[in-house]
Amino acid sequence: MSGSLGCECVDATSKLQTLAGDRSCETPTGEGGVLLSLGGSCVDYSYGSGGCLQHDLIHDKDCQGGLNGTVVPRHCPQPWCYVERDECKRYSEEEIRASDFFPGLGLFYSYSTCGGSSEAWMDHVENGTDPIQKNVLNGGQFLAAVPSLQLPNLFKLDTAGNTVLDKGDEYYDDESPFYGVYINYVKDLVRVSNGDIGGLNFTHVSKASNVEHPSSSYTAAVQDVANGLVDMAVAPFWITDQRLAMTSYTVPLVYDKTVLVIPMPGSKKSLQFETAKVLQPFTPWLWVLVVLVVLTAAVLGVWFSDKEKLAKKNYGKSLRKLRAGGVKKSKSKAVYSRLIVDGFLEKGLFFFSAGVERDEAASLPQKLLMFGFGFFILISVSAYVANLAAFLVQTGTDEYVGTMQQAVTAGMVICAHPALEDLLVRNWPQAKFEFDRSGNEWQGVLDLYRAGGCDVLAVGREDNMLDNELMNQFCDEGLVFTDSLIVETPVALPARPDIASGLSYWIFRAEKYHGVSIANSAKEYVEKYGPPKCEIELSNLGGIEEVDDLTPLSPENMVFPIIFFSAFALFGIFLHVIDERNHKKTGRHTLVGRHSTLSLFDDERILAKKDDSFGSIVNADPEDVRPVAGGKTDALSAALAASAQLSTDLGEGVGAHPVPNCNGDALEQTSSDAALRELFESGAIDEALYTLSRLKQLKKVL
Repeated sequence: MSGSLGCECVDATSKLQTLAGDRSCETPTGEGGVLLSLGGSCVDYSYGSGGCLQHDLIHDKDCQGGLNGTVVPRHCPQPWCYVERDECKRYSEEEIRASDFFPGLGLFYSYSTCGGSSEAWMDHVENGTDPIQKNVLNGGQFLAAVPSLQLPNLFKLDTAGNTVLDKGDEYYDDESPFYGVYINYVKDLVRVSNGDIGGLNFTHVSKASNVEHPSSSYTAAVQDVANGLVDMAVAPFWITDQRLAMTSYTVPLVYDKTVLVIPMPGSKKSLQFETAKVLQPFTPWLWVLVVLVVLTAAVLGVWFSDKEKLAKKNYGKSLRKLRAGGVKKSKSKAVYSRLIVDGFLEKGLFFFSAGVERDEAASLPQKLLMFGFGFFILISVSAYVANLAAFLVQTGTDEYVGTMQQAVTAGMVICAHPALEDLLVRNWPQAKFEFDRSGNEWQGVLDLYRAGGCDVLAVGREDNMLDNELMNQFCDEGLVFTDSLIVETPVALPARPDIASGLSYWIFRAEKYHGVSIANSAKEYVEKYGPPKCEIELSNLGGIEEVDDLTPLSPENMVFPIIFFSAFALFGIFLHVIDERNHKKTGRHTLVGRHSTLSLFDDERILAKKDDSFGSIVNADPEDVRPVAGGKTDALSAALAASAQLSTDLGEGVGAHPVPNCNGDALEQTSSDAALRELFESGAIDEALYTLSRLKQLKKVL
């Protein structure tokens, strides 16, 4: 024998001679031999023995295509031999593999011990041709039960070519063939087995098993397998405790996820939702920050104001005299509170209009304040406007129960399939399940929901998503699938114990080497029948629908701005009515009705009264020009009185004449220096000169 040291070739002839039955054959030379696969080459018992030889080229007819002009596979000329596994594992580093042709004989082969490589052979195995055929099912013919008719998985056609889905006479007629995704799938398994699965015939489920298991025709089909009436059953069968106790299953084909199905949530149209959209570009805490910044700017604006002018404006006296004579603290607090409110509204108006006050005569602190506030407005308003349109046109959904845990907490009744009863109850012991016992499978579960037997449903995705007829009924009922997983169940084919492993072998190899799977078998039907007539996935509906960049705004999108404007307009009307009533009764304006500005005169109010004359201001009757504490009248009266006093003192120089002020009181004229000093210190002269200058400007306008 040859081979590398520690991994020599061995003689396997005696082991191959032990094979009998369907594997026995006669070689072209007339001697006894063994089949490499059902329908494959018949090789001599010395195949793989006798040392490092080109055994495939010598014995395998698939490697002798060169004689008739066909291409010889790359692995055929490679030398190899059978070896002793334990010896090679311990004493050498040669690559060894278990025999693919004879797995039950304990045979192992090696290309490397003969100086070659298994690369060509493994490439030949994995490139899709899969020449290795195991004798696992011996070409047997099998009878398979079909439990129900469900498009597109399983159905029949009548003589006119119309789809048959009811379990009438057509279903029980074995001469009428079955069609569908699962029928095509098992036919593909037969094809790729290359004769190891001799063939499949399909039949209906026995009526006796349907009587024994009235709640599920699928469980009835499993019962037929257990009773030996059929060899296997073809359909998307869940592997459950009950069914697994009855018979064996193949390896899983897919895993079915049973999820929560709920009524489609309604679109949000409430006033609260429309109102909240205006605020959504900013978080609640960011809105709080904006309000605090505006309030801070208002307070600092009052603090940075000219207190001297503020005192004369509100009290008609200089700040020094106010401090000397004293002003009621309550009155001072009220005025400052009012100014802070006005400042807040003013700064808020700046924020909403994306601008700030530009007063060239303002103090440096005031300008610095407005500079920082202006930058804050720039960034805030830009960020808000950039996101606002998207939020205004968004739609939403009402609150809904979207998870299994929420459904359990809410005490909802859940319609479900009886085949999953044990699994569902075990996993969700607190849930309220209602199981349909009609035997109509998922149609029965839906009918139970329609009858008001439950609030939501537990439905398998893989089992039903391809059934457009059922899904269209879900559309009619306004039902949608959530992503809330309830249980996950393997889907497989029930089969007799002696063939379940063989079928599993071909299921595995068919997908690995030939791409045969349930998903691929379903593609044809998905393309043919298309999707359901509505969107049945809640996740695809989304809480916010996609909107076009050019989606126009509607009046309902402006609900909050309209409400905001109306609220402040009504509040202003309310305050104005109160002030007007008080003025008619007392002749005085209330605190909320007075004008609040740091300027001594309101230019716009004066210019607006073009029909008023200068004399009406100067010669006004004291009763008509009643002083208002904290207003302009006091300041004007003091200024005019000071002006008259000044002209008298400078013009006549002697005597004292009473000059009435706007309050009707008398201001005595004096010729002493003390009087002049007092006038200068009080600021009355400055105010009088300023007033005269303003009145001259007014006269030009009038």
